Amino acid sequence: MKLIDILKYRRIIFSIFFAVLFFNMMLLTTEIYPRGNGNGYSFWNFNYARGYIGFESNYYYLNTTLGTGFNEVQKSSQFNGSFSLDTKSSIVHPNFLELELNALFRPGTRNDNFIVAPDQSAVTTAERVGFRTNLFKQRPLNASFYFNYDHSFVRRDFATNIENFRKNVGAFVYFRSYFANFNFNYNYDDWLQDELDLNRFYASKIHNFRTDITQSFGKNYDNKLTFNYGDFYRKYSYNDLIIANKVFDANLNTKFLVEMFVPVRYYSLISYNKQVGYDNRNKFNVNQSLFSQLPYNLKFNAGYNYNYLKVDLFTSDINKVNLGLNHQLYSSLNTFVNIELTNYKQHLYNEKTNEFKVGFDYTKNIPIGNLKLSYSYSQFRRSTESNTNVNVVYSEPHKLADGEIELLNNPNVFEKTIVVTDEKNVIVFQEGFDYEIIDYGEFFEIRRIPGGQIPNNGLVLVNYSFLMDNSYKFTSPNHHFSVGLNLFNNFIQFSYSGIEVNYNNLENVRYLVLKWVSQRILSLIFNYAGFKTGMEFNSYKTNIVPYESVRYFGQYDYLLEETALFSLIANYKTLFLTAQNQRQIFKDVVGRIMLFLGRQSKLLLEGSYRFQRGLGIDLDLLKFKTEYQLNFRAVQISVGVELFDRTYIQERKQYMNGYISLQRNF
Repeated sequence: MKLIDILKYRRIIFSIFFAVLFFNMMLLTTEIYPRGNGNGYSFWNFNYARGYIGFESNYYYLNTTLGTGFNEVQKSSQFNGSFSLDTKSSIVHPNFLELELNALFRPGTRNDNFIVAPDQSAVTTAERVGFRTNLFKQRPLNASFYFNYDHSFVRRDFATNIENFRKNVGAFVYFRSYFANFNFNYNYDDWLQDELDLNRFYASKIHNFRTDITQSFGKNYDNKLTFNYGDFYRKYSYNDLIIANKVFDANLNTKFLVEMFVPVRYYSLISYNKQVGYDNRNKFNVNQSLFSQLPYNLKFNAGYNYNYLKVDLFTSDINKVNLGLNHQLYSSLNTFVNIELTNYKQHLYNEKTNEFKVGFDYTKNIPIGNLKLSYSYSQFRRSTESNTNVNVVYSEPHKLADGEIELLNNPNVFEKTIVVTDEKNVIVFQEGFDYEIIDYGEFFEIRRIPGGQIPNNGLVLVNYSFLMDNSYKFTSPNHHFSVGLNLFNNFIQFSYSGIEVNYNNLENVRYLVLKWVSQRILSLIFNYAGFKTGMEFNSYKTNIVPYESVRYFGQYDYLLEETALFSLIANYKTLFLTAQNQRQIFKDVVGRIMLFLGRQSKLLLEGSYRFQRGLGIDLDLLKFKTEYQLNFRAVQISVGVELFDRTYIQERKQYMNGYISLQRNF
């Protein structure tokens, strides 16, 4: 964002600033600002200035070898100075105009190639500047203006080096009155992300206006009304894709407590969203919930949800009703029954579902420990009518974790229609860089690629089209049970759980692949004096990607009289895909030793090894780090070495970093 982009809105910002100033000056009295603690009236009040000055020197070495025989050696040396400053001051009085400034500069010299450590995610800031003003922060009408600039380098997983440039400027005004509270906010965000290894970039510019109005009548009634307008511009270099949208949101949140014959809590959310531009979208949602404490230890809950969605030619209406009743017997037995009815209509088909669920949770203290039992039975029915064999799914959520299999919810998906975005539908991920699609016949697995934009355990949304039956019906009975036993103050922890999912009363089912499941999980853990070890067995029998997994783990932590800290963690897991006759093996060992050499110095030794074998996941990763740190008064000295050796599929990277840093705090 250039300076002209900021100055373009200076009239709006200055008008807000002086309007708030004039309003409060009209209300000023001699009793507004209390004196004392050095915060009395004066033209300039200086609160504090703190930060540090330092330098850091690094030598990097990176040797990359590909399966084709290609070899590249990169060497880089750098010397960086660093200056950090954080200040706070005020004009006339802290409650009149408060000024905050923070800055970080790391000037330096760099020789040859830019190399970033290819290990876990981390951020290195090159420059950062932040400025904020608070006007009349203790008054009913107050305002704030801020500006931030950040230039940083990111290493993500062990594959990608990223350079970030981000700037944002904004202001907000807050007005507190007897009737309601008002909050007006404006923010402009300019973000450029350049992925150096992959030679691609992502650019984003956002103008956002937000208004919040909150109203309360006593402690039992609250209202919050929110209006939000955003102008979004995004560009992706890998396909020259430009996405520009204007978005308007309105939300009304209401909650209140009514004391009638029994206490009743009511929650309401009504929201509207309209998006115009690259992809046009209209959404309307109504969510109503009611909770009540009844006599005889009974709890009742009810809910209603209406959701309307229109995306281009696609439209859908969802009406959902749920009812629940719980009973608590003493503190040990909780029984419940739930009913959920759903009517789903869209331009391609109509669907009705209903689910009945009943179960219990039982907890009991026994002479040598604790016993937990649970069981639930549910009956799920679905009836669908359609005039076409093709259906569309929008924003289907999936959590992508390494070592876990994540399938799309529906079979017979048209692979070319799959689009994957982040959880806010802002970033469109790229296949082959951020994720990959694995074909299992009727179903597709989505798997993140380490080093891409999707983090481990990250949530993504998936859009796609799939082939389905015109009209069909089925019933699905489900059983869930678990047994847990803790003995001798958690010295022994045992658990056993299972899931049974079946189908019956099938009508006109041809393309639909119904996923029956029979799963058993057995876990045994031992804990004693900082030592923890155990195993877990998982048998997942199904007609779609069945597997068996066994995991063994151990952990030991020990503190030696505040002079040394020892930690060791080890994991071994095998995953056998029975239908594909494929075995995946995962091994992890992490060790850490911290030696406290007196009050002012310490020595760190840590290392790890990760081993993976399987189709498309072969990995050998060895890491080691040692660092000596000395603190003398306000001076901190660090000397260390990092070593890294990774072979991922057919690529090997050998990395070394030696460094020394000196920092003086003030």
